Amino acid sequence: IYSIYQPLSRRQKRYLLIATDIFLFCVSIYLAFFLRFETLFPFSEISKYTALIITLFVIKLFAFRLKGIYSPIIRYTDVEFLGNILQAVFFSSVASIVLAYFQGLWPIPRSILIIDAFLSLFLVVGVRLVIRSSLQNLIAHTQSNCYQERLLIYGAGKAVYQLFRGLLNDPHYCPV
Repeated sequence: IYSIYQPLSRRQKRYLLIATDIFLFCVSIYLAFFLRFETLFPFSEISKYTALIITLFVIKLFAFRLKGIYSPIIRYTDVEFLGNILQAVFFSSVASIVLAYFQGLWPIPRSILIIDAFLSLFLVVGVRLVIRSSLQNLIAHTQSNCYQERLLIYGAGKAVYQLFRGLLNDPHYCPV
C-alpha cells in the first residue's frame, strides 16, 4: 500500500483525501438515517432528500477546504489539525441548519443533521488517525534496518515543533 501511496503527487493525495471524505460523508449520512429511522435500509427516506444531501456534502467540502483540511500533509495530524476538523464539521452543520430552518427550504429532520455531524467528525478523524498511524508503522518497518543519527533541536515555537514532527518521520534522524 505504501509503495502505491508514496509516489503520488500532492495533488493526487489531496484528491484521494477528498474522495475518502466524500465516501465517509456518504457513510455518515446513511448511518444517521439508519439511527434516526431505525431501519437497516433507509433508502426510501434518503431518496426523498438526495438533492439536499448533495448540498450538504458540498457545504462540508467547502468548510473543510476553507479550514485548510486538505492542505496539510497527513503525517502532521495533531491537536491543531483535529481542532480544524472540529471547526469545519461544526461550521458545515451550523450552515446547513441555518440554510434549513431560516429559509424553510430544508425538510431533513434536525436530528439527522446533528447525528450526521457527530458521525462525520468521528469518521473523518478516525480515518485520518488510522492512515497516519499505518503510514508511520509502514515507514518504521521498512526503514528499521537503517542507522538513525541522533539530532538535538534547540528552540521553541511552531516551526521547531513542525521540524520535530517532520524529523520523526525521517528514517535517517532520531530527534532527542
